Amino acid sequence: MKNLKKFATPLTIGTFAIIGVTGVLMFFHASTGLNKVIHEWIGLLMIAAVALHVALNWRAMTGYFKRPVALAVMGTSVALLALSFVPVSRPEGAQSRPDLVAVRMVTSAPIENLAMLMGEDTGTLLAALSEQGFSPVAGQSLSDLAGGDMRAAASLLSSLQN
Repeated sequence: MKNLKKFATPLTIGTFAIIGVTGVLMFFHASTGLNKVIHEWIGLLMIAAVALHVALNWRAMTGYFKRPVALAVMGTSVALLALSFVPVSRPEGAQSRPDLVAVRMVTSAPIENLAMLMGEDTGTLLAALSEQGFSPVAGQSLSDLAGGDMRAAASLLSSLQN
């Protein structure tokens, strides 16, 4: 038990630092590389670290349930967690971001239409996609080639720019 106490708080602090930094990066769409994967996996480790920390400090933790301010903070946190499960829909007539709508439209267009839009002939565009390791056929879209992943389709579109 004594050895666990040596690790519980530092592990909680370390995982919090990683979750905090990667979460802020994702919030501002500035994450790169493995940020999202690390955020998710270290988040699971943080749950274990916090559980261990709470278990090892249970007596001190129960004191918080007697303090009005602590109860208000914990109650508000529970309420926010409950609210996070409420489905949210867009008001009728509301639209997505125009830039994302445009990218989705272009990457969902058949390759023949995309070729016209880019001022290329279809054969040239098919050859360029083949050079990148794809096996495109007429009628397919970049979204199809990217397996429905909009970011991958947008990246593929960007790679076709001369």
